[in-house]
Amino acid sequence: MRKFCIIPVLCACITGNVFADYNFSFYGRGVFTPLAISGEDSSVSAATTTWDNNARPRIGFTLLASNAADTIGMNAHLLWDGSDSVVGDNAYVWTEPFNWVRLIIGKFEIDDFRGRIGATEFASWILPEGAKDEDAVFYRFKASAGAFLALKPLAWLDSKWNGLTLAAAVGSNLSGERAFQNIAGWSAADVYKSIQAGLSYRFPDIGFARLQFIGNNRGVFIEDYLYKDNDVVLRLADGLSANRDADVIEAAFLYDRINGLKAEAGIKIPLEYFTDLPTYQYYPGIFPTSPLTTGSIAGNDKLTIQLPCSAVVGASYDWNNKLNVLARVDISFGGLYIREGEHTITTGLDMRALLGVYYRVLDSVRIGLDFGYNHHELDSIKEGYAKTEYIGSRTVDVATSERTDIGFAPWVALDLGGGVIKIGAAVMIPSSERWNYNPAYGGDGWRQTYTGEPIISFPISVTYSF
Repeated sequence: MRKFCIIPVLCACITGNVFADYNFSFYGRGVFTPLAISGEDSSVSAATTTWDNNARPRIGFTLLASNAADTIGMNAHLLWDGSDSVVGDNAYVWTEPFNWVRLIIGKFEIDDFRGRIGATEFASWILPEGAKDEDAVFYRFKASAGAFLALKPLAWLDSKWNGLTLAAAVGSNLSGERAFQNIAGWSAADVYKSIQAGLSYRFPDIGFARLQFIGNNRGVFIEDYLYKDNDVVLRLADGLSANRDADVIEAAFLYDRINGLKAEAGIKIPLEYFTDLPTYQYYPGIFPTSPLTTGSIAGNDKLTIQLPCSAVVGASYDWNNKLNVLARVDISFGGLYIREGEHTITTGLDMRALLGVYYRVLDSVRIGLDFGYNHHELDSIKEGYAKTEYIGSRTVDVATSERTDIGFAPWVALDLGGGVIKIGAAVMIPSSERWNYNPAYGGDGWRQTYTGEPIISFPISVTYSF
């Protein structure tokens, strides 16, 4: 129970007026599914979230505090989600000594640049691959341990055209260690190469434009001066959640001039990179073939990798708080994996479409419908100079890299003061069976996740925020 001692400390700070200005809020979400049916199989679940498969509720408490001048403060987010930690999305200190600069240090999720068009609530209940969130439009600044700096260089202008913001976030060589400790063998350059840096501009009465660069934090082998029993060790920058194996350039634009309408488009372009790390997985398993890694077959282990690019177009419209429509299309394309002298793998185009509509029939009652569609074209492989073949073309004993899934969920929602109860009837129609590979499963490492039969479930979602 020691980890909960921070709660009475915070209460003492509040009641003792330690903070000049403070406010706090509560939120939570849980989902109960009394029945899910697929063929001859059925199941029950409780306290599951709607956006992923975590079988636990999310119960959160947030405290914001600052001094009277609002130049320094803190954000403490406590969360219970079934894990060992009670630290939520944010646990940081901040300072804003001038109106044009802001510094944040700690664990954070900064949504200022993040995409605005998200997914429907029951999207993960109607599509096997689920749906993508606002980060797929434009990734927010997010860190498990990092520093965030934002500058507004035009803030001194008394003009509506001063909406330029420059922002960046960095992690560290090793999260949890001070810069002067264990310094041998590290390089500050590796950290700054993995920076997340961007700019935004608010066009008055038009919209919001954003551009950013997210650096890679893929590991490299270097000499290890700390542990003499190992000659080399895998080192990489740590702390930022946005980092991937590839450098990524992102751009997005939000049009919100018309009252009630938000229309947004975003694009992500990963940059090509090379790797020769052993056992590097570059293609997932397609049942019954295990994933491809650099060490899985004899030959050249050097890889040239171009991760798929992605584009998102979406819009939401609210008419007098009576009718609401959300539509979104996500497309990824252009993935390429070249193993020199061996083979070239090209990933097929992937398209996901979501549509959500609801109408307020009474002041506190809404009826709605979520609809989802996901199509992924066949991936292909070209061995040396041989002709191109498709990966997992449908046979009796082999799964496929192709899918065309659909699903829908009619629902009714009751709005309570500060909360919502939503009851749905979700129908998921996978186009084929699905398998997941993990050596921890034992045996051949495969476990079937979908049989291809339709799945009907009845989720009851409870959400509150006050």
